[in-house]
Amino acid sequence: MGYYLLEVLDPRGWRREYPLDKTIIHIGSNPGNDIHLEGENNQEIAPRHVQLISAGGGSGYRLVNLADVNVSIEGVTGGKQPVLPRSTLNLTHGDRIRISDFSLIFYGGGKSDELQDIQFSAEMTSSIQGTERTAISSAIGVTLTLSHTMLSVDEPITGSVTVRNLGKAPGVQFTMEMSGLESHCYELGAGPILFPQAEKSVPLIIKHPKKYWPLAGEHRFSVRVSAPEEYPGNSVTVAEVIEILPYYHHKMRLLVEI
Repeated sequence: MGYYLLEVLDPRGWRREYPLDKTIIHIGSNPGNDIHLEGENNQEIAPRHVQLISAGGGSGYRLVNLADVNVSIEGVTGGKQPVLPRSTLNLTHGDRIRISDFSLIFYGGGKSDELQDIQFSAEMTSSIQGTERTAISSAIGVTLTLSHTMLSVDEPITGSVTVRNLGKAPGVQFTMEMSGLESHCYELGAGPILFPQAEKSVPLIIKHPKKYWPLAGEHRFSVRVSAPEEYPGNSVTVAEVIEILPYYHHKMRLLVEI
């Protein structure tokens, strides 16, 4: 029989795992649900937002959207699929369910110890070994490389954006635009000037904001590379998801009684 698990990541950066051992599991903002989602944007979460229904025989779970808005599902390959209100979708291992600011990751299909191995392997690849994303067009190639994806106060994320001139124009001035993160959270070098088939890596540093905003949790950012003069209308975008760990700032006041 398969073992199934739902990992919930809340906007403040906390994680919690819920074994899926019931036929029907309700998820929403009502405290009476099997999985209670409580956050600052509770108005975006219906009292009973979705339910997971066992397919029977240990063969998996099906998501039912009970809300009046779409529920976004992102697969392990990066593709997104909306689940319309009152619609259903069969879940597969690694599917990421987005409900307001919450991410719910579905794991399942193997034995308990096999599932733990899969999770550990995924965490090692993402947070320790780093990540690499590549995208190309007819004239531009871009590779985003990160040292790791968990951003702590003491350890910034280092990496690079490698730009390639795949076209025929000489001396192309490339521009780079970063979105998804506040400007004070990163340092990105200037776009390079490249001749055909040449490439250059531009350093990237992502620093912890050490503020209440952006909130702890997962954040998706992207880098868009273009060359408006030489390759008009041609651009490439690479994206990645990082997790910003919580930042605590406390103040103490000493009161002396006389």
